[in-house]
Amino acid sequence: MRVTLLGHAAVLVEMGKMTILMDPVLQDPFEEGLVISCPKREIDVDRLPPIDVVIISHRHPDHFDLPSLDRLSRNCQVCCPVDPLIAHALKRLGFRHVTNLEPGKPMSVEKMEILPTRSDNQAVREFGIVFRDETGTFWNQVDTEVSPITINGVLEHCSRVDLLFAMYASQNFAFFESLEKSFPYETHRQNLQNVLTIRPKLTVPGSAGFRYFGEHEWLNRFLFPISRELFLGDLRTLDSTLETAIMDPGDVVEIDAGEVRIQRAASPFSRTLEDDNHQILFNPTGPIPSLQDPNPEGYEPREMEARISQVIEQGLFKYCLDNAWNRVDVVGE
Repeated sequence: MRVTLLGHAAVLVEMGKMTILMDPVLQDPFEEGLVISCPKREIDVDRLPPIDVVIISHRHPDHFDLPSLDRLSRNCQVCCPVDPLIAHALKRLGFRHVTNLEPGKPMSVEKMEILPTRSDNQAVREFGIVFRDETGTFWNQVDTEVSPITINGVLEHCSRVDLLFAMYASQNFAFFESLEKSFPYETHRQNLQNVLTIRPKLTVPGSAGFRYFGEHEWLNRFLFPISRELFLGDLRTLDSTLETAIMDPGDVVEIDAGEVRIQRAASPFSRTLEDDNHQILFNPTGPIPSLQDPNPEGYEPREMEARISQVIEQGLFKYCLDNAWNRVDVVGE
């Protein structure tokens, strides 16, 4: 088995004659232009091998990227959760071969197997994936919150995990609603405990290789409390016998008969351009810039006042009056 990190959550898995692309985000920026890969990377999409299967772990736009999917052949098999939004988008894009995967129910082709794993996060329909063939086992946890029951089920099914892309980052997205700057102690503890329970041959921090840029760059100091280095450092403190590594875009892992080897910058179609992880150093004491309206359309103050008054008086105020009985939070405000 050959596993190539394309950047962030995008992973290419080659098992025998099958090539699988998981969570393809193939260009920067993504998420409607808000974020870019970190470390900074470059992908030569034209040099990618023919893709047999595309796997989408969940609907979040840093995993389910429509421009990237639009660059892929419509003849490949697409596997995804049961999610009406994903199904609608794939249909509109013209993908004809779509299969919904259910956690715990493996999909086998000859001597190769794809096993979706359950997430305890009920806010979104998502799964991780265990890839298994004669050479070994790779578990891509992606963003899933896994329970001891899920871990035990995987270990009973596979006996061992050779390579684990572990959830580690615990991004502080609550900052957007509350400006809260706390450290996610419990989530960090659980992510560490998961690795200690799984005990893979090699642990790699996975699926969190991005940063905000441009006018949103200031957010980086508040949203990324746990770096790859911090996660692996704490893991080594708890168990120094575990083998760990950091992978950058273009790095490749070869799994063969229980041996796990990293080949740095070995990919012919993905490479790291710059190690810019210093731009996401956690600093919750940093300043928050004042709110500004860049007025990109160049409205004059009098015109803005007229337009805003129209929205409030003819639209928003009436909507609030009509829906106040629903006790919707935003209407109440």
